[in-house]
Amino acid sequence: MINFKEIIRSTIRNKTISILSISGMSIAIAIVLMIGFWSMNEFSFDNFHDDADQIYRVCVKGIVNDKPMEIGGMYGPVGPMLKDKLSEIESMLRVKVLGDEIVEANNLKMTEKEILTVDKNFFSFYNYQLLYGKVSECLNSGNKIVIDEFTAIKYFQKSNAIGQIIHMYDKDFEVSAVMKNIPKNSHLQANFIIPLSGLDWLVLDKWGSSDSYITYLKLYPEADIMQLNKKITALVNENFIYFEQIGITEYLQPLKDIHFSSEMRFDFIPKGDKRITIIFLSLAGLILLIASFNFINLSISTSFLKTKSVGVKKVIGCTRTSLFLHSYIETGLYVLVSFIIGILITINGLPFFKQLSASDFTIHIYDYRLYVFSILMYLLITLIAGTVPVYQLLKFNPEAIIRNRVKREGISGLQRILVIIQLAATIILLICAGAINKQIYFIQHKNLGFDKEHVLYFTTGNLATKYDAIRQSLKNNPNIIDISSTENLPFNWNNGNQISKVEDPSVNELMEIVYIKENYLDLLKIPIIQGQNPFLSNHQNSDKCLINESGLSKLHMEDPIGKQIQINDEAVYTIAGILKDVNTKSLHNTIDPQVYVLDDKIDKNQYMVVRVTNNIQEAVSALSQTWIKYNPEEPFEYHFLDTKYNELYKTEATASKIMSIGLVIAIFLAIMGLYAIAFYATERRVKEIGIRKVNGAKTGEVMLLLTIDFMKWIIIAFVISVPIAYYAMHKWLENFAYKTELSWWIFLLAGVFAFAVAMFTVGIHSYKTATSNPVEALKYE
Repeated sequence: MINFKEIIRSTIRNKTISILSISGMSIAIAIVLMIGFWSMNEFSFDNFHDDADQIYRVCVKGIVNDKPMEIGGMYGPVGPMLKDKLSEIESMLRVKVLGDEIVEANNLKMTEKEILTVDKNFFSFYNYQLLYGKVSECLNSGNKIVIDEFTAIKYFQKSNAIGQIIHMYDKDFEVSAVMKNIPKNSHLQANFIIPLSGLDWLVLDKWGSSDSYITYLKLYPEADIMQLNKKITALVNENFIYFEQIGITEYLQPLKDIHFSSEMRFDFIPKGDKRITIIFLSLAGLILLIASFNFINLSISTSFLKTKSVGVKKVIGCTRTSLFLHSYIETGLYVLVSFIIGILITINGLPFFKQLSASDFTIHIYDYRLYVFSILMYLLITLIAGTVPVYQLLKFNPEAIIRNRVKREGISGLQRILVIIQLAATIILLICAGAINKQIYFIQHKNLGFDKEHVLYFTTGNLATKYDAIRQSLKNNPNIIDISSTENLPFNWNNGNQISKVEDPSVNELMEIVYIKENYLDLLKIPIIQGQNPFLSNHQNSDKCLINESGLSKLHMEDPIGKQIQINDEAVYTIAGILKDVNTKSLHNTIDPQVYVLDDKIDKNQYMVVRVTNNIQEAVSALSQTWIKYNPEEPFEYHFLDTKYNELYKTEATASKIMSIGLVIAIFLAIMGLYAIAFYATERRVKEIGIRKVNGAKTGEVMLLLTIDFMKWIIIAFVISVPIAYYAMHKWLENFAYKTELSWWIFLLAGVFAFAVAMFTVGIHSYKTATSNPVEALKYE
């Protein structure tokens, strides 16, 4: 019969160890649950579609500008052509991501970002659900629009949104359906869905124009993907020979892989990073490992305090089975309490974790994997922690146990292994956190080659009608240094086109075409290293251009000034100057070849770029007043350029924060484990230490004796952890074209810190034992 009162008394008697055991395991369970929920959400993207396994996206890949490149978009005509030519395709869908459009409805006017334009079969191709409206009719004409439930409430409150008018893209759309809010684990996110036929400027798209159409194919089950890839490449090459000339090929990407395709360039859908997910899962695994080993070590460490109890039970006839059962129940109760507290921590800490991870995921409480994992973890910890202590004590004679004559052996081999693994895991986390933070610091402080500080931007809007006059007026404000305009912001890659030499058309490269106003380069302080800026002259040479160093190297030009290049076999420009290579894009990628040409027009969809002084609020106030004057019904929305560049590394910054928090928790758990093992080691050697002190041993000698084993374990753990951490961080840094070095001092510092923490923790027990009165240890002998 199980005596629960005895379990409670034992818990109270060893309350310090009990609290450490339960608190450590509770924290680890909470971390694992939160990261587990988040990870399951990451791996569940797009699984809710009925035919998800049959849906693929058409992608392109190849070596562009001497580096591998993959793109998730295609030209508009590709989808219909493939559906018409290939029998393996059941249906086809094209989606184009739009955004940053002024939307007016029901006397409200707002800037919206989540806008998709799609083929009319969107809702029959995918399983996005309609609340009101018919799937077959909601997108069957160009003047219809579908909005989600959130937007319906936002613009039309509780009134029926069906039949209401929404004005956007200079035309009126009639709400034909209201859909459920798109699940957060969908790679497509939208508040507005409009048909491709509703936008005239998209209907005119042809081969070689916009390649930002996401083209999905739903295949018949018997389709051979490898053969289909070859057929698609052949068909595309027939219609767009340039791809064949530069070695571009097409391939089909499974729908479920899209979320983790972070390597894709020019992709306008939000994506996750599989490497970061693996890092988080590894962090959770290491913390759980450390906590579990702590729990087991703490159980072993206190087992010898229960020797007399076990001896008495054996004398009065308790069987081995009952002793083991008692141990399992006691341990199982500890673990159960840990799970309950861990779940409570998860419930209360989940909002903070969502904010920290910059994600708003849904918890799938019905996912069987969660319960399978929890039960297995519960049983494994209970089995190991409940078996080892009893197994060790049952090796001794009951009389010896009762008379306290058990030979107290040193720390067992199992405990040594557990401690070494704990220390190794902690050192790995220290190294990884150090390397990640070093890379984050590197990319945040790297000189990009131009000045992004104190620069803000906003869409031009109606300011485009009197750009020059408005610019001159605003420049008179002492808080505004300069104003310019560009068709595309520097961190975006758009307007890619073929560039060839007029004197040798066979030299043909893909480059980014940047359309700018005359003072744009001076505003961002992008240096010209050869030639001059032709746009600043009175004649504003619109037939001249500037090319950066990377572009020049691709064309293999000597003495380039005055030579001519051709864009897309059409416009011819004369090179007037060479720009220094600057990192206008993410440091995940190398510098792209670029050609800068004068933008002789300006419309409301372009961007105004403004350099301001330190008096930012005064400058913003002046800009706002001007905006309101020309756009009285539209909100003034501006952004800072340096903030946008920091957002390019939001995923890495999030990883750094979570790793740092995980590291603090891991160190705390490691200290608990070392506390337990030090307690175990010193208590078992109390009488030995008493005899040594009686025979003249000094305090320092005793402390060295008690800590020397720990020193060996830390060295072994360090040797184990270094290659593992080096490999993990080396693979992670491959994600960056520009990266910091894995400096030797990161590894050394991690080892020294781990050594210092371990020695401090162990030293407390060692000092207490070494300075105790030896008479107390020997008086019962």
